[in-house]
Amino acid sequence: MKRFAIFTITSLFISGIVKPNLMFGQQSSKNLATSAYGGDTILVWTTKTPLSEEKHYVIEGKQEMRIYISDGKRDTTIFADICDYTMEKYKAELNSRKIRELPIEKIDADLVFTYFTIGESVEDVTRRLGKKKVHVSNRGYEVVFFNKFSKKNEVFELCFINGKLSSISRPSTNTLPTNNVWMAFQLLELKDILDNLKKIR
Repeated sequence: MKRFAIFTITSLFISGIVKPNLMFGQQSSKNLATSAYGGDTILVWTTKTPLSEEKHYVIEGKQEMRIYISDGKRDTTIFADICDYTMEKYKAELNSRKIRELPIEKIDADLVFTYFTIGESVEDVTRRLGKKKVHVSNRGYEVVFFNKFSKKNEVFELCFINGKLSSISRPSTNTLPTNNVWMAFQLLELKDILDNLKKIR
């Protein structure tokens, strides 16, 4: 698909100089109504290489903004439309945000990987689990979620490193949760204290 770039801005990080350059091309007819997809600026996908980074945003549900960072420079291009790939990523991000806003009671097993985000703090994860029962493992929490398709409970392991959610897995076998989540959080801290005492001895 040919894109229509409204303008490109090149700036130097250090000096703060901005040099606008106009770019023209053929405009695509694929625009998205703001009312249907929200009115803010959302980061939808990012690519990184050892030498550069490229971020793609959707503005007000109808324009795409690309920021290309390389060698201390930042090139920003705003397009009049949204390419197909970015549109797919945008819709997926909107769907993920809706899922993350649901109460924990509404989360089915197949939604767990979307509901929690890698990098969340253990405090935020604990708060979002609410009254959900958990089991404390050596690496974090084991939590049961019901799978409405298989009609069975499935156990997920939420692992933490340095107080941040580092991985989410669905082991084939695990211990079912037995403790209230707030008690589990306290037990997890207590376990760390006891482990440290053992090392000292």
